[in-house]
Amino acid sequence: RLADYLGRILSLAGLSVPAFYLGILLALLLALRWGWLPAVGGGDPADGPDRLRHLVLPAVTLGLVMTASVARLTRSAMLNVLNQDYVRTARAKGLRERAVHLRHALRSALVPIVSITGLWAVSLIGDSVTVEVVFARPGLGKMMVGAILQRDYTALQSVMVVYTAFVVGINLLTDLVYGWVDPRIARRT
Repeated sequence: RLADYLGRILSLAGLSVPAFYLGILLALLLALRWGWLPAVGGGDPADGPDRLRHLVLPAVTLGLVMTASVARLTRSAMLNVLNQDYVRTARAKGLRERAVHLRHALRSALVPIVSITGLWAVSLIGDSVTVEVVFARPGLGKMMVGAILQRDYTALQSVMVVYTAFVVGINLLTDLVYGWVDPRIARRT
């Protein structure tokens, strides 16, 4: 019960804080106040570990936003599935609770999670633009903002083509995973 309660509080906090504000807070605490990580920039291109250190704050910022959403949806989907008849039947057969959760409940609960995660992954691309600007990271998002500010329409169109390819790829991957999670859907197509 305590883990569930803490998980709900943390996921609600993660959903309530926008990505740019979370990035600023993490930079203030972890970089400026405690000095554990660099606050901005991309690091030395020749130094791999330095580039990874510069990547931690932006990755954690994007990851926390996405994780909070997935955690809330997973919890509600699992609570919905755990009340189904086939889960009660699996328990009545004497299966361990862990086996019931992993084999029977989680697989069925993943269907809505996969669908929504594809949409969230697309919105994560938009959040990455904000995070790149906040952390002054070199990337497509920062290039897009620079192209908008300089009215460089050719560069802006190029970035948008790449982002469109990302969105199409994410949607294709979501459809493939959806068929893997629920074999009935794969058989229909």
